[in-house]
Amino acid sequence: MNGDDKKNRYYAAAFIVVGIGLLLCIPLGQAEDSWDRTLAIAGGICSLCFGVYSFLKSRKS
Repeated sequence: MNGDDKKNRYYAAAFIVVGIGLLLCIPLGQAEDSWDRTLAIAGGICSLCFGVYSFLKSRKS
């Protein structure tokens, strides 16, 4: 594994952590109204998907 693959895995892990954090905003009471919940759900799902995609892509190379 070269340096770029390692860096890409760190970015992928960061996106996964951010996605989990955004999704945890809802049960922890940080998302107060429906718009906040909508943005937390959309951002969390997008971030998780991009993180998993980046991680899988870095494993293939």
